[in-house]
Formats: sequence, C-alpha cells, structure tokens
Amino acid sequence: MSLGFSQAIETQNVQLDLNSEAVSDFGFEVRVDGEWLAITDRGGIVDGTIQEGLVHVYRRGTDGWTPFQVLRSPQTGHGWWFGSSMALEGNQLLISCPRWGWVTPGAVRVPYSGSGRVFLFAFDGTQWGLTDTFRPTVPSYQYGDFYNAHFGAAVALRGDRIAISAATSAVPYPQGTEGVVYTYKRVNGVWEEDGTVVGPGVPDPRFPASFGAFGRSIDIEGDRLVVGAPADLSGMVSTWLRTPNGWEFEQVFLCPYPGIVGQQWSFGQSVSLDHNVLAIGMPRLSCWSTNCPSLVTIEELQHGVWQRTQVLSEVNSEPYGNRAQFGYELQLDGDWLVVGAPRMRWGGLNVNGYERGQIRLYKRLPGQGFVLQQRFHNEQLSFGPNATLGNSVSADFDRGLLVGGDSSFTYPLPPGPYNHGQGITLLFDMQLGDDLACPASYNTSGHHSHLSVVGSLNRLDNQLTLHATHLPPGQLAMFLYGSAGAPLPLPTGGQLCISGPVNRLQPAGIVGSTGERLLDIDFTIPREAANLIAGTTWAFQAWHRDYAFQSFTSTTNAVSVVLE
Repeated sequence: MSLGFSQAIETQNVQLDLNSEAVSDFGFEVRVDGEWLAITDRGGIVDGTIQEGLVHVYRRGTDGWTPFQVLRSPQTGHGWWFGSSMALEGNQLLISCPRWGWVTPGAVRVPYSGSGRVFLFAFDGTQWGLTDTFRPTVPSYQYGDFYNAHFGAAVALRGDRIAISAATSAVPYPQGTEGVVYTYKRVNGVWEEDGTVVGPGVPDPRFPASFGAFGRSIDIEGDRLVVGAPADLSGMVSTWLRTPNGWEFEQVFLCPYPGIVGQQWSFGQSVSLDHNVLAIGMPRLSCWSTNCPSLVTIEELQHGVWQRTQVLSEVNSEPYGNRAQFGYELQLDGDWLVVGAPRMRWGGLNVNGYERGQIRLYKRLPGQGFVLQQRFHNEQLSFGPNATLGNSVSADFDRGLLVGGDSSFTYPLPPGPYNHGQGITLLFDMQLGDDLACPASYNTSGHHSHLSVVGSLNRLDNQLTLHATHLPPGQLAMFLYGSAGAPLPLPTGGQLCISGPVNRLQPAGIVGSTGERLLDIDFTIPREAANLIAGTTWAFQAWHRDYAFQSFTSTTNAVSVVLE
C-alpha cells in the first residue's frame, strides 16, 4: 500500500483587499470519517482584528470532496478559537471553543472570560445542527470561578463516551498548570456528565513530577481514559479506569529522557488509544538548540500491565530531522499509525533549511513492530518559510484516506505587497494493488490522469472505491474492469490495458470541478457478485472524454488487485 496525492482543499474565507493583510488558520484541525471531512479555520487576522473561528464541513460524493456547510460558534462574539479541537464519528461532530466568553484582549477579568465551551453537532439528513452544549463545572482552585479554564483544550468522542479537558483550570504546582478532564456518557440518547479526573495539585507519590497542562491531549475508549500532561519538566501520560466508584488511576508513562530545567520534552503532547495499544507523541516543542530529538513511544497492555515495546525516533537521524516535532499529532488504528512532523525541514537558503512539514505512515508487521511505510510532504512550495504540514492529521483507514492540515501554508496575492497565510489541507489515497505497465494520458487538466484503488479488498466489507484524479472537469468518465492486458492504443486517444471481456461499472458520470470521479464498487450487484469473487485478479482503469491534442478520449493508468 502506498500514499498518493489526491486532492488539495484551499479556502479564502476572508474578503481580501490588496491594501490589507489577511492571515487565516485554515487546516489548524482536520478530521475525516466516512463521507464527512471537517476542517478548522480557527480564526485569522484581518487588518489587526482577530476573527472568530469557523469549521468547514465537506462531503464526499462521486465528484470528490465538495463544500457542504460552514459551522460557527452558536453565540456571535464568543467564537475565539472555535474548532481548536474536534472529534468526528459518523454523523456526530464535536467542536471545542476553548476561549469562549473572551470579550476583548486586555479586558478586565470576568468569571466566564476564556472559560470555554464545547458544542456537539449532528447531521439530521439535511444539514448539521447543534444538539448539545458542554461547559465546565469544576471551578478553578486559583480563581474560584471558570476564568481562563480553556474548557475544550482537547476533546474525544468514541461511541457513547465523550471526554473533554480544561487544561488550565486548576492551581499551578510547581511548574506548568494543572487541569481537569470531564467525561460524559450517553444514556437513552441523552449525554450526562459521569465523572471528572483532576491533575493533582499537591505532591503525589504516584507521580514523580507535576501534571503540567493535564489534559492537553486525551483519548477515551470504553472504560479507559488516557490523559497527556506535556508541560512539566519532561511530560507524563496517565491512564484511568472507570469503576463503580468513578475514575481510578491505572498507570503513569514517563518520558524516555529525564527532566532537565529549561528543556521541555513535551512527552504527551499527543495520545491515541486503540484497544490494548497506546501511542504517545513527544515533539519537543520548547527547544532552541540544534539538537531537539522528537519521538513516538508505543505502549502495549500485556498481562494486565502496560509495557513500552517500541520507540519510533528514526526521524532524528535524517537531514534536518532533529527539529521535526515528530509526534505533534498522531492517530493509531489497528495496524496503522499516522504521525505528523510539522517542523520537518528541507534544504533551503540556510544551513537548517526551511520548515515544510511531513506526514509519516507506519504499519505494524509481525515480529517487527511499527515499520515506516512512506513519508509525505507538500509538493507545492509555500511563499513563506514556515509551512507546517502535519500540524494536524486524520485518517479513515477503512476507506483508505489520509488527511493533513497545514495552517501556515502561505499563498501570494499579486500584485499586493503581502503574502497571505491562508492554510491548506491535503488529502492522500492509500493505494491498493499494483500499477500495470500502462502509462496514463496527459490531458487538458495539465496532468496525467490517475486511478487509485482504495478501501478494502475483502469483498465482504463491500468497501472498495475507484478514485480517478487529474481529469478534465465537465467531461464524461467511466470505470472499466477485466483481465490485465498489453496496452492497446485507442483510435480516439489513450490506451486500453484490459483484455478479455471488458466490463463497465455503472454509473458513468461527469467529472467534477476538482477533476475527480469516484465510484464505490457494489459487490451485491448480480454481475459484480458473479465476477468479482474472492481469490480472483482484476485490472481496473478509467476512460474519459478529452477534446484536445487531436484526440477525443484519454485513459488513466491501470491497477491490478487480488480480491479477498
């Protein structure tokens, strides 16, 4: 399986004026699941004025990902950092607004300034609408109210469980700031608060250091809660189990390096739990030296005890990799692990190079642990030195899709005097099968058309998708399958690489504005059910119209797969 670029999503949600400077934050947070993709523009600056955050929701259709709806803070004037953290599962979208209630910078403190809110939106078949609002209930030890609690610093949603952290809502001790994690359970369709976990504000023999920024990262699955606290000397992560008496401490995970004053390793900046495996990111955020190693640890539950089984750190030995902030965000799902390294550099005008960002995909192999499969960066060059692909990552491994946000990617705005940090989100196909010796046609889109086969090769999953990209928009396209064959030039243009009976998958359709066409293969259709059976090998290819270069049609590459 390999990654292939499939789509770039850009936005300019502010009205740009040649005499003004507009900076956006599009791609600050990205989440994908099934047919839905949510992208945060956390709030940009236009002429020095901070804008409220937005969440752009896209829907997957036969012509790719297209804009569906824009979500805003339900209360105008209280939307700072709306979309800072999100969790998407099916038709449920949890969106945090940790600076909710903040009036203006420098304003006199009031009890709800920066207290934070979290909003749950649901898709009702027509549109996304607000269904629940969550707010903090544990007053700060320091202030006695909810001032600056930042409720919604991180959120997690799994089935009938929600976890929300307020990472700055308790008393500092002795470095950093404590926090509170709230959990909720859905009972008879209603979300109810069912417990809190508080970072200890006094010395605790279970923990060798303070719980600075307790709740900066969280994950929840069933009756287990994971909490990252990356802001003490080196960082810690703890797990908690739900019992009849509430949440009880299970185990603490420590940074592989000892705490050194002035060296913040940020262990626990990101966490991801999948059954009995836990991935923890240590991106080394506060480091000004030339050697800033970052890593990801793999912890596994063995015989009731968590054991560290692997440390992924090879990024540090690569050129410019020692400042990559590897592990800034990650996602673990079964045998797959995707990790963002937003400060990974590439050779530039100075010895350290320019930050460009990178995403890394790992797969767990028998007897080897997680092994690097592919690195990915943005082929487009930012017009600023600080592109940060991988500051947010999300994947739908069932559908074979990986998404990376780069909120710092900068576009030019000629002929104005400014570059504008609009941000970009990149989508990549996790491609299945093998490409046949069948080069794709160059067409009027300015590219060679391309076909990816993604999803699951197990026909019982009924989740295999053909995705054609770089097609000329507005033209007819269709998908074909048959046995692999030698390239056969077509008199109208392109070449067919399928032999034997050539089957056409229904329906054919028009290429969308982004130059894409998707088709989900339905294995329950009688002809496909009879042909596409387990253990058989098939070649897939896309044909499309293209009135250019003295031809009338073009073709993609052909891909061969073995069905399971």
